[in-house]
Amino acid sequence: MPTWLLLRIPRTEGADVMSAVLGIDDRLITTTGPSIPKVCDDLIARAERPVTPVLIHPLDGRHDLAHIVLEEASRRGWEFSRHVPAGHEAQLLDLDGPDAAPGIAADQVSTHLDGLIAQIKEALESAEAGEAMAIARQALTVCLRHFDAWHPDTLWCASNLLQISISTGAPDNIRAACGLIAHLFAHSLPDNPSNALGTLRKLDEIARRCVAAERPDLAVLAFAQGTELARKTFGDDHPNTLGMQNNRCVFLGAIDHPDAEPELRKLLAAVRTTLGANHPNVAVVLMNLAEQVEKHGRPDEVAALRAEAASIRGE
Repeated sequence: MPTWLLLRIPRTEGADVMSAVLGIDDRLITTTGPSIPKVCDDLIARAERPVTPVLIHPLDGRHDLAHIVLEEASRRGWEFSRHVPAGHEAQLLDLDGPDAAPGIAADQVSTHLDGLIAQIKEALESAEAGEAMAIARQALTVCLRHFDAWHPDTLWCASNLLQISISTGAPDNIRAACGLIAHLFAHSLPDNPSNALGTLRKLDEIARRCVAAERPDLAVLAFAQGTELARKTFGDDHPNTLGMQNNRCVFLGAIDHPDAEPELRKLLAAVRTTLGANHPNVAVVLMNLAEQVEKHGRPDEVAALRAEAASIRGE
């Protein structure tokens, strides 16, 4: 992997310090300083060997900054890029910098986020997708600093960042947004989430947007995490858990995942045990299973499943 140097220039008005990250070999070296030349010089001095990194400044609607960064790269004879290497997307979020709003009180966070959301809308209305993505990353940074990876607002910011990235049609933008979502999913699930239902709704939304981003693997993970969170919060047999499992199974069937049919059969058994053999939700799962079985060319079994569902519905 080539050596790279990421500039994290705060968007917060009046900020007088910035940070940067040097990726060299298997190490990450971070520094702070008052300017682009200062942080670059500091990181190069700490590299312990001569390096010629790719200078990275993420997409941002403030075009004057891009011009300054390009000049710095040219002056040093470095290449320039907008995107960090795959797997390092978490470095885009400076949780200790000004953009994380470290000094605001807990009861001010929502108001602060509302201001950022208004800026995102304004940027989108002006067809400034790069600006909108930059502000969305800032909002995500605030949420991770003051909430956690599984808070509904954190997932909402990540979901919107992905949606904006998809709208650009640029694979690198989509990859970066998906990388940040993968970073959130790598955090341990909370034992007592403050708003589990809100988190489940956002995970469902993210999963569907990951499909639009042509990342079904990430969508599968979103549904898996949602199912596990529901189990931990509500228990195996709770309707919220069973509903999340059903959504997951329907999705697995839609992408022809090999686990779709066996997971539907497990769900059917659980719903029958929990809700009773004649509950309307049993009929729903039976029809979902019939649709999946039909794909594998077993018409007799399909007919039996649909007949059972019709009987429950009184048809």
